[in-house]
Amino acid sequence: MKYKCKNEISINEIKSMIDYCMNTVVEIFHDISINDATGIFENNIDIIIAKVDKDDSILLVDKDILFELMLKKIDVKKSVFQFGSKDYCLLDNGFNNRDTECKFIVVRDSANRINGVFKKTILENLLVVSNAKHSVIKNIINRNFEDDNAEITINKIMPLKDAKYIVERELITKVMNRVKSTYKAAKILEVSQATIARKSKKYNDEIFC
Repeated sequence: MKYKCKNEISINEIKSMIDYCMNTVVEIFHDISINDATGIFENNIDIIIAKVDKDDSILLVDKDILFELMLKKIDVKKSVFQFGSKDYCLLDNGFNNRDTECKFIVVRDSANRINGVFKKTILENLLVVSNAKHSVIKNIINRNFEDDNAEITINKIMPLKDAKYIVERELITKVMNRVKSTYKAAKILEVSQATIARKSKKYNDEIFC
């Protein structure tokens, strides 16, 4: 008997929720003062300022940290990262661990750039609302930041039909993520629109399950 997904929310709806919940990041490569940070937050209060330290750890500053510094009347010339938070886990390392009590979940791409940050409680609420698995949410987030020009690789020996299936799935998914249209995807991949519509739905259902 074929397994049926119990989810009632579509992948596109989950993608929209993820876009709404994820905080945009301003990645800084040098120290900045509290005063400079205040100027950055004036443009967008929901951003998170991030700095990668020498040991590859990340320092995060959000509006709550900045507000606390203002309440305490800390000297605005001091480095804001002196008060930055290291209370985070990476999406791939900590998201599946329910015992990880981190405040932030950091999303990095294959080049180690910080693409965005989630508040852990918000992302957990998204899981409850969407009734989706951790792996589904993680796959959707990671796919949003895939490099369109990155090569599709097969890293282990497998039957040729399985390898062809993986390459086809990744290619169709990449193109659909970029163009959002079965007609345009069919034109790019030089197949019929019906083929793209059928296979993209199939691959989306697999990810969603």
